[in-house]
Amino acid sequence: MSKNYNLVYMLAAKDRFGGYDPLPAHGEFQNRAAAKEYVKENSFILPDNVYLIRKETAFFFDRKLDKPED
Repeated sequence: MSKNYNLVYMLAAKDRFGGYDPLPAHGEFQNRAAAKEYVKENSFILPDNVYLIRKETAFFFDRKLDKPED
């Protein structure tokens, strides 16, 4: 896996149109097991039907930032 690529998991709820709306208030998880454990421990604050979605992020160089001189 490239170091410029990141894969995380998020929780989501299905909307009335059949799409999946992320639940960003519950954060991101580095693996499926961590997400499943979170759902198990926090089911009382989650919607009835929770789905696991994958979020893929790529990192690209923009520019170098120089430190300010004293």
